[in-house]
Amino acid sequence: MKEPKPAREADLEKREKKPTVVLAAEKLNAYSGYFRSEELLATYTIGIKDGKLMLQDIQEGDGFTQSPQHLTLRAAGPETFEGDEEGLEFVFQRDGSGKVLGFTLDAGRTRGLTFQRK
Repeated sequence: MKEPKPAREADLEKREKKPTVVLAAEKLNAYSGYFRSEELLATYTIGIKDGKLMLQDIQEGDGFTQSPQHLTLRAAGPETFEGDEEGLEFVFQRDGSGKVLGFTLDAGRTRGLTFQRK
């Protein structure tokens, strides 16, 4: 009898990997910045390194910064980026003028966490 896989590993296997979309490096600038989730009491810093969008750090409500080791976010759609190693999906929202306002985050079974640009 096979031993069941841990829930996180099983979730990553079920999640279908979306194809990569090529975005020009200068378009990535719109997605960089500080984004706050009141639900998590956390601020995510998203930036660009070597022409790639990166989740650079997470600052929790207590003021401590935890580094996710510079997680690369792969473009998987016009406003969608995936952190494949961690099973994360970031879907960015824009206002009428095209400015990025925030994103929703899906992380495994947790869906729809909202982050607003600070």
